[in-house]
Amino acid sequence: MTNTLNVCNTIDMKQLVLKSKQGSSYEIEINSVSKEDLNYLFCLFNSGKIQYNLDNKTWIVSESIYQELENKFSVDSYFNLGSCMKLQPYDYQKEIANFILHNKKALIVAPCGSGKSPVIICSYLEALHKNVINSPGLIVVKASLKYQWKQEVNKFSDLKATVIQTYSELTSNITNRIKTRESKKEKTKELKEEIKQLKKERSQLFKNQFKGYDLYICNYETLLDTEVSKELLAMNLEFVAADEIQYAKSDTSKRNKALAKFGNAKMTIGATATPVQNNPLDIYGLFKFIQPELFPKKTNFSSLYLKYGGYGRVIGARNTRQLHAKIKPYMITKKKEEVAKQLPQLVVNQLYCEFEPEQLEMSNKLLDELAELKRKLEALDKTLSPAEALHNKERAKLDAGIMARQAFAQELANSELLLSESESEMAKQYITGCKENHKLDLLMNLVEEIIESGEKVCIFSKFRRMQDVITNRVREMKSIKDVGIAYVNGGISGQDRYNEVYNKFQGIDNYKILLCSDSGAEGLNLRACKYLVEYEAADSYAIQTQRHGRLERADSIHDTVFVYQLIVKDSYDEIGQKIINKKRKYDAEIVKGIY
Repeated sequence: MTNTLNVCNTIDMKQLVLKSKQGSSYEIEINSVSKEDLNYLFCLFNSGKIQYNLDNKTWIVSESIYQELENKFSVDSYFNLGSCMKLQPYDYQKEIANFILHNKKALIVAPCGSGKSPVIICSYLEALHKNVINSPGLIVVKASLKYQWKQEVNKFSDLKATVIQTYSELTSNITNRIKTRESKKEKTKELKEEIKQLKKERSQLFKNQFKGYDLYICNYETLLDTEVSKELLAMNLEFVAADEIQYAKSDTSKRNKALAKFGNAKMTIGATATPVQNNPLDIYGLFKFIQPELFPKKTNFSSLYLKYGGYGRVIGARNTRQLHAKIKPYMITKKKEEVAKQLPQLVVNQLYCEFEPEQLEMSNKLLDELAELKRKLEALDKTLSPAEALHNKERAKLDAGIMARQAFAQELANSELLLSESESEMAKQYITGCKENHKLDLLMNLVEEIIESGEKVCIFSKFRRMQDVITNRVREMKSIKDVGIAYVNGGISGQDRYNEVYNKFQGIDNYKILLCSDSGAEGLNLRACKYLVEYEAADSYAIQTQRHGRLERADSIHDTVFVYQLIVKDSYDEIGQKIINKKRKYDAEIVKGIY
C-alpha cells in the first residue's frame, strides 16, 4: 500500500480521474499524491472507506467519499468529453472514450447498437484537442460498412473523412482511357503526350486521396493492397481504430497480418460486441494489433490458455481467470444492463412447429449419419499426429461428410426446395417430396400479423436461396403480396446495400420486409424496425448477437423490440441452439469474468 502511494508521489500535479461509475460506486485513478495527503488517504483506507484494485490500479469509493475527494484534487471527469461533437454522446459512451484516452491501447466490448462509432469519433476528437496525437486517424471497417461510417463521421462531427480505394478501383476509368489510346496503331506526338499526361493524372489521383483529410476510412480487404498499405504506413498514423475487429481475429489470416502492421501506432482501438467467436485463440489475434507486447509468443499463449483434443484441435479454454486478468487493463466492457437506458428492451420468443412424419424420419436418418461420422472422426484423430492428419484422405472425407450433412439437415428443416435446388447430387437423396412446410407457414403467419399491425420486419437466414423461397411465398399471399421487399446478401455492393436498407426498407413506407443473409448481421442500424425473425439459428453466439444488435440500437424509436426464433422440433434447429450456448460460455468467462 505504501509503495503504491510513493510511486504516485513522484508526480507533481495532483489529479483525480473518474474512470467509471456504477450506481453509487465510483472507480477513480489518482495520478498524484503529495506527502501532506498521504496520511489522509491512509485514514480513509484503514477505515474501509476506500478500496484499492491492484489489477486496475484504481480506487473504489462511495459517492460521498468521491465528493470529498473532489475538494482535494482537480478532477478530470469523462462527463466533459464530446462537447465539440454535433450530437452529444451518452454518459456510458463518454466513459468508454475516457478509457481509450487514458489507456491508448483499448479493446471496446459493447452490445450491438450501443454506438461504438460515436465513441471512436469522440476519442479521436478529444485526443486531438488534448494534443495526445497530432496526425490524421485511420478507421478500418468491413467493406459493407465503409460508406455508412463516412455518414457517421459527418453526423457526429465536422471532421473531413474519405473512403480509401485501391489503385485499380480508383483509377479504372483513366486506365481504360489509356488502353484505348495505346491500342491505336498510329501514335502521333500529341497522342503520346496525352497518354503521358493520363498516366501522370492516374498516379496523382491515387496519391491525392491520402492528403488533406482528418479521418481515413478503409475496409480490411483494401488494407491488403500493397500500395494502399505503403501510403498509410508512410503517414505515421498515431490513431488507428478497427471496427468489428472480430473480422480479423484469426492471427494467420491476411486481414490480421495487414492490421497488425499498425499495432505500433500511439493509439490502437478495437471495437466489437463479440471478441471470442470460435475459441480463446481469437484473443491472441485481436491483441496482435491492440497491444502486441501483451502476448509476444503464440506458443506461450497456446500452452497457457488453450485446451486441445485429438489432431491438435482446440476444444476449450484453460486458465480463463488468468487470461481475463491479463487482458482486463486494456479492455472496457459494457454489459447490456449498463446501457439499458439507451437501448430498447429485447424480447426473444421461440416459436415451434413440427415435421411431417416422413420429414421427421428423414431428419432422424440424417442426424444418425452425422453422429456416426463424428464418432469415426474422433476415433481416427486419436491415431494420427497433427502432421499426419493434415494429409490424411480418410479424415478429409469424414470432415467433408460431416459438413455436408449438417447443411442438408438444416436445409431439410428450412425447406426441401433448398435440397432440390442444390448443386449437390447427394442432397437429392434426402428429399421426401412432402408438400407441407410448417416452418414456412409459421413465418408467413407471423409476417402477415406484423405487417397488418403497421410494422416492418427483418428476416434472417444464412442461406441466400431462402430469400427466393420466402419472396415467392410472400407473392402467393393475397394480403401481403404487393409489399416491397428489400434484400441484403453477399452478392450486392456496399452502396447497393445502403440503398436497400436505408432508402427502401427504412425510407419507403410500402417496403415492409427486409431479407438478410448473415452478411447483414453487422453494421446495419434498423432503428425504426421493431421485429426480427431468425428463420434458423445462427452459426455462432457471436452472429446471433450481431443479428439481434440490428434492433438493439441506442437511437431506436421503440421502447421494446422483438426477436422470433423459428424452431422445428427434433431437427437440426435444436442442435444449432446448443452450439450457440457453448460459445456463450467463452464470452462469459474470458471477456466478462463470469464463472
